[in-house]
Amino acid sequence: TGNWKTSRSLTSSLPLICLSVNNVRFKKEKDSKETIKTYQVGYGQKKKLFTLVKTPPYVLDPIFKKKETPISLEKQREVIQPEVERLSKEIEKVEEEMMKHPIETMSFDQITKLAKSKGFNNFVDAHFPPKDISIYNSLNMEYPYKKIVHWRRPKDFMKSKPKIFADDIDPNDIKQGFLGNCWFLC
Repeated sequence: TGNWKTSRSLTSSLPLICLSVNNVRFKKEKDSKETIKTYQVGYGQKKKLFTLVKTPPYVLDPIFKKKETPISLEKQREVIQPEVERLSKEIEKVEEEMMKHPIETMSFDQITKLAKSKGFNNFVDAHFPPKDISIYNSLNMEYPYKKIVHWRRPKDFMKSKPKIFADDIDPNDIKQGFLGNCWFLC
């Protein structure tokens, strides 16, 4: 009852995915012809799909179908290239600065204090750097995946605190992640 107005928008914030909303159906009036439209939203874009204004005797019958389509490897590389360059420069800066000090003879606390004094707050594992060579032999192989690996820290993509267990800690209710790695955590 009464008048109301609503807007629907869709944001493609998933890394390197183009979202399509297909067959958005709605009727203006009872027994009227359906209007069917398809919208597409590219990576990182936000698009207002439609605004609905309801006044009697309109009947709203919305149906949405969402489809995620990976963008090409070339476009994925282009999208994340600035982040890759920034990360590489950051790692080089840390390496240069830390090489000036005798880290091998320093205690963990001394290294931590030194890193923080230089403004280096993010740990990078020297044996598993955020580079393709860490996950496949990028020197001798073609790219083996359908998506480009986008190296990020959890704070860059998680909107809330990580939650591994649904309620109390029980090995049977580990939240399944994107990698399907609950067996590893158990």
